Amino acid sequence: MSWQATTNDASSGNTGSAVFDFEGDGIAEAVYADETRLWSFAGPACSSRPSSP
Repeated sequence: MSWQATTNDASSGNTGSAVFDFEGDGIAEAVYADETRLWSFAGPACSSRPSSP
């Protein structure tokens, strides 16, 4: 499985991610934060859902 998205981290060098079954459906989701957005990558479909800035 490959999750990817263009991110924005030009200066901080501090980003974070977590993988967990946040929805309780037995399928892991990934959450990633860059300087401007929080990204949620959903299950095997690998669909990304950026949050509002």
